[in-house]
Amino acid sequence: VGFELVRNWGLPESIATVVHWHHDPVGAEQFQLETALTHLGQVLAFDLVSRGDQTQSLACIEPQVWEITGLSADNSARRPGHRSWNSSLF
Repeated sequence: VGFELVRNWGLPESIATVVHWHHDPVGAEQFQLETALTHLGQVLAFDLVSRGDQTQSLACIEPQVWEITGLSADNSARRPGHRSWNSSLF
């Protein structure tokens, strides 16, 4: 639905691609970095809002996403006693 709306609104193809592939960033043929970063943001934001298990959330991220972004699950760990993500991720 989001992809079709973005296309109908005439937004740039880069945005349409990210919206289309943000649940499966490895499948994006173009704008992979932007799509992978959006995917990570979605997973991390969902975890914060739902107060979910960070370990389980991070396990949902495919290894290729970490490779595309140059980030790792290790530098996404929370600081003890804080609900916010470690600033080294951003």
